[in-house]
Amino acid sequence: MKTFFHAAIFCLTLITASKAEEAALTYDSLFGADTRRVTSTTTKTDDVEFARKLLDHAGSLNDEPNLEIYLYVKSYETAMRDALGYPIAIEASKAVLRMTLDARSEWEEKLLSSQRALFKESTGYEQRAVGRELIETLRGSGKAFDESSDFSDAANRYREAYRIEMKFPSVISMKFSRS
Repeated sequence: MKTFFHAAIFCLTLITASKAEEAALTYDSLFGADTRRVTSTTTKTDDVEFARKLLDHAGSLNDEPNLEIYLYVKSYETAMRDALGYPIAIEASKAVLRMTLDARSEWEEKLLSSQRALFKESTGYEQRAVGRELIETLRGSGKAFDESSDFSDAANRYREAYRIEMKFPSVISMKFSRS
């Protein structure tokens, strides 16, 4: 029943109701047992492994775009349960954004949410790399807000990008500061 509830929400934003129900039934037949097993445990490592499995399976589908989107959505939801799953959630949200124009702002927010979470959990060079990607996403989002004349949200995105940039001095500023 829970799968159909998710399908109903899913279909309102990305695909039609009948196609969402069909995708949910196919998902349940392929991954229902795994889903029940993963959600019944308290450990999160199996959630991350399952999210990766869903992401990989979705990537192998070429002739079933509705099921593919559905698997990316489920992969995102499952991956966000644990910090080790954040990179998977980022991949899944990017895949949804590549596949559909529907609910674009919702999925851009999900991408930002997973990138922010990964940035917060990362340290050192990994945080720098994650930060660069987050900055690019924030700038793109800021530009989109700018183009739609939503200047307040655009400014917020640009400000957040700037704050992240200031955490990591550039190579040029490091050169000058050492002299």
